[in-house]
Amino acid sequence: MTRPSVAEVPIRLIGLAVVLALSISAPFDIEAQQPSRVWRIGVLSPFSPSPGSHSTFEALAQGLRELGWVDGQNIAIEYRGTEGDLTRLPDLAAELVRLKVDVIVAPTTAAALAAKNATRSMPIVMVYIADPVGAGLVASLARPGGNITGLSWGGRVPLDVEINDAASGRIIHWCDPPAAAATAGS
Repeated sequence: MTRPSVAEVPIRLIGLAVVLALSISAPFDIEAQQPSRVWRIGVLSPFSPSPGSHSTFEALAQGLRELGWVDGQNIAIEYRGTEGDLTRLPDLAAELVRLKVDVIVAPTTAAALAAKNATRSMPIVMVYIADPVGAGLVASLARPGGNITGLSWGGRVPLDVEINDAASGRIIHWCDPPAAAATAGS
């Protein structure tokens, strides 16, 4: 069995973070739900709203498929994108809240902030946010609190993967050790 590449691990983590967020939002164990239950995932992005327009969207779909979640079968993904006009993010976040998606995925700090401002109860999965604490998204990486979880680039600390406090909140902290080593000397 080969070890996954540095590029493959984040793909799996994106899917895992979404599944973890869905499990938090479920009133009962996800496995106990009726088989006809289709979970709705909202993707809020400053990019094009089409599913194949950005590698993060492809990574999300692939990671979910690897975990048995397939768009059009047991999940429905609602893509909302601004085509580069960040002023549209708050309206699109509010639209996803009105649609009552089960979780919102936000691949940028601006999208995560718009989602946070739109809801305090719906789970939000941030993806690759550089400094979620500094941006005001979470209280801390160890104890994020609130309704936000997800992936954070770890800066220069050579840490593979850290999952903090699985019971009360989840932050998956990702740092690419080779990249961290390369930037540490700069």
